[in-house]
Amino acid sequence: MWPFDDLYDKAETWFFYWKQYVENDEEALMLGQPAGGWRLGEELWQVYTYRYFKVIDFAINGVKGKIYDDIVPVINEHVESLNEQHRMLCKKDRYGIVDNSKWLEEREYFFTNVILPLFVTAQAEIKDFLRESIFEIKDDKLFPSNASAKIRKHKIIPIIDAYFGAWFNENIDAIFEVHVIEPCVAYLTGLIDNTITDPKLNDQKKTDDVLDSSKISPYDYEELCANILNENGWVAQATKKSGDQGADVYAEKNGISVVLQCKLTNLTVGNKAVQEIISGQKFMSADFSAVVTPAKYTPGAQDIARAAKVLLLHHEDLPHLESLCKRIVS
Repeated sequence: MWPFDDLYDKAETWFFYWKQYVENDEEALMLGQPAGGWRLGEELWQVYTYRYFKVIDFAINGVKGKIYDDIVPVINEHVESLNEQHRMLCKKDRYGIVDNSKWLEEREYFFTNVILPLFVTAQAEIKDFLRESIFEIKDDKLFPSNASAKIRKHKIIPIIDAYFGAWFNENIDAIFEVHVIEPCVAYLTGLIDNTITDPKLNDQKKTDDVLDSSKISPYDYEELCANILNENGWVAQATKKSGDQGADVYAEKNGISVVLQCKLTNLTVGNKAVQEIISGQKFMSADFSAVVTPAKYTPGAQDIARAAKVLLLHHEDLPHLESLCKRIVS
């Protein structure tokens, strides 16, 4: 249990326990504090897990803001050259199949030599901001919506904040490596490819863009999934601005609420996505949860989803989401 009289001892011991899960088993972190913990500690666990991913979401959106302000104008300066290279390097064979391997090499060259230095600077500026003012985005914005009035005003919060801020600053490079760089690079490559207007690809874009992570950004894919639901009678909205712990889309229909995690990838989707949407479902108090991807799922992801009653879907399944949810409880 927690046999400490001093609040500072409790805070230090609890935070040490919590950060071990962040550093060694982040997936277990999102499933909640193991049984047998201190009662207040269980609510603290929820608060600081929420804060951890909320600050990461703030970092991702901060870097994307810098991309929009500082990098998009540079991409736009090179639109003609990018399109010219695309026309030269993408070849359609006699069977109508487009070979874009040479273009992908050119895009990598452009990214490495033109965009990467700006991207590194954007990351550095957001890291500096977080180091200096990690808790300036605080109060209600750093508490989950179901946090009690007691925990919001508890004297232990500013003590743990100090431990959390020091630990986050010390590990900020590793945190960015794991959580921030990949989605931002995907966003950047999507922006580059969105400048391409090669007419020989127009017939393919109607069906292939939603399947190829190099053609659209992850946030475009979230909007795509929300739009499919809206077209089928749901009231759905992408949650990218609120960043609610793994829930990319929240939707309601006929008294049913669902959260989706949308994974735009060509790689097999594993356990982590399932565990993140379980966490997102808890925070959003949704009736059902699902992972949506154009790719396939690992056997491990399927096992966890089956046990937790999480739907594993392709975006083409979304028109049937209501009946799929009802099937879970029937």
